[in-house]
Amino acid sequence: MTTGLGADPDALRVCSVEAFALLLTALGESRATTTALVDAVIVNNRALHAELEVRPKGGLPTSTTSGAARRRRRRQRERDREEEEREAVVAKD
Repeated sequence: MTTGLGADPDALRVCSVEAFALLLTALGESRATTTALVDAVIVNNRALHAELEVRPKGGLPTSTTSGAARRRRRRQRERDREEEEREAVVAKD
């Protein structure tokens, strides 16, 4: 269980993932799977409290299908088009 950050720092709280992991264990899920779920919550909590740097050195993967990704591609196409137009004007001169 993870340690809570409420009024009593020694009090233990069970998060939803921990409760779900207990249920999965009762239903026969492997200990490795449920431990991985709980460990991910612990790492996330530590990262949120700046105790740990969890981002990989190369950065996190970015979505190619989200609205933000589509906007990035559109803006890049616009920049490319503008640059091509500038190069065409320079080539004329």
